[in-house]
Amino acid sequence: QIYKFVDGQVGLSWTAPIAYCGNYSCVQGIVSSDVMLKYVSVALIERWEKLQRNEDMKAPIGYSNSSLFIVNQRSRHFPKQNGMLVATSNRYLSVKTLNLSNESTDPVVGPASRALLDCFGSWSAPQLRKPGTLSLKVASDKCEHCTHDIPTTESKCKIVQWLPSPLDSHNNSLWLMVLVLPGQAFARKAQRSMQQTLENFAIIENESRHHTWEVLRLGLCMLAVVACVGTMVGTILGCVVERPLQRLDALLRDMVNLDFSDGGGE
Repeated sequence: QIYKFVDGQVGLSWTAPIAYCGNYSCVQGIVSSDVMLKYVSVALIERWEKLQRNEDMKAPIGYSNSSLFIVNQRSRHFPKQNGMLVATSNRYLSVKTLNLSNESTDPVVGPASRALLDCFGSWSAPQLRKPGTLSLKVASDKCEHCTHDIPTTESKCKIVQWLPSPLDSHNNSLWLMVLVLPGQAFARKAQRSMQQTLENFAIIENESRHHTWEVLRLGLCMLAVVACVGTMVGTILGCVVERPLQRLDALLRDMVNLDFSDGGGE
């Protein structure tokens, strides 16, 4: 879930129950891992500025014609957060409130989001569940395709490329990473640079998954410790209680057999 922390910063929390029986009927706690979304924006800013410095670009890119942003594509447990803007490469418009990407004031993020929604209807559309690329006139807020696959002369055209990224193994949460560049900026070398940027996204995704599994492993270790301690306490109590019960059982058998010759005099 994406929400505002007590200090006013917007963040995301991954949670997992500690339950030895596998369901919430025996839950004994929660393991949580928090991520501030501003650090996600910092990562996007670094990669966008690296792309901006790329000498292979045929046209300069800036905040008015390019952006790298992330949309909360799917949140199974919080569907109202579908389409929420998670992070953006515009350092002057950091994500400080819970807003939908199509309502963003960013001159690229808002129009590009509205154009994608006009093309596919919703963020959960099958076409957005896999990597893809479109040439669009995003300024129109409509699904208006350019006449060329890789436009070099149409100044209003933008190349919009997206990559879905699951945050967990069950696909309960999906992020959609979107890159928007002016059509004139694309050459073959620029396309390779874009592919490299998407590969960097994959690295971020793998790192996020690694941290998530580390948290889950920590939770399992804590659960194992709780189970071991419970077993030890149960064993000790059983030993303490068992001996008097065995003695009482022997005395009862002697009474049934009318045998009162117990050496202990009991």
